[in-house]
Amino acid sequence: MHVESYKNYLANGVPPIQAGSDDSFALYDLRVEVICPLGKRIMCGAKEGDYFTLEGEMLKLPPGQGISIYSLGSVLPLLAAKQRVTSSNDWMSTDAEIACPDPHCPSRLRIIRTGMRTFRHGDVTVVPLPCEGTATAMEKSAPRLDVSSEPPLRNDDTKQLIAMPSP
Repeated sequence: MHVESYKNYLANGVPPIQAGSDDSFALYDLRVEVICPLGKRIMCGAKEGDYFTLEGEMLKLPPGQGISIYSLGSVLPLLAAKQRVTSSNDWMSTDAEIACPDPHCPSRLRIIRTGMRTFRHGDVTVVPLPCEGTATAMEKSAPRLDVSSEPPLRNDDTKQLIAMPSP
C-alpha cells in the first residue's frame, strides 16, 4: 500500500484493496458436543447430546438449550486455534476433548471441525494488510527462537529451573 492510500485509509476509514492481492483466509466451522459417560452424575448441568456451533465468530446454541459459563470458559480459549488450519503434527489437530472444569464432573466437550468458510480480511477488520515485503508490527517485535536443537525439558529439569536463585 502506498503512503497516499494509507493516508486515505486514516482519513476515510476504508481500507484500500491492493491491486491483484487476495486478502482471503479460511476458518473451520466447529461443533462442540457434550460427552457424558453413561450412569455418571453430571455436575455442570449438561446433557448428552447438548452442543453449540461456531461459524466464523458467531457462537450458536440450539433453541432452548444453554451451556454452563464454566464449561464455556474452559473451551473458549481453544476455539480460535481450532478454527485455524494446523499441521497434522500439532496437538491442536489431534486432541479434541476438553474436560469439564469441575473436577467432580466426568463430562467432556468434544470439538469437531465440520466445514470450512472463506473470509476476506477487508470484511472483518478496518486495519489494512501491510504492503508486500514489509513486516507487520508483530513480526518486527517477535523474537525468532530455534528450539529444534534443544532437548525437551524433563520434569526434574523444570524443578531445577524453578529452584535456581536469581543472579
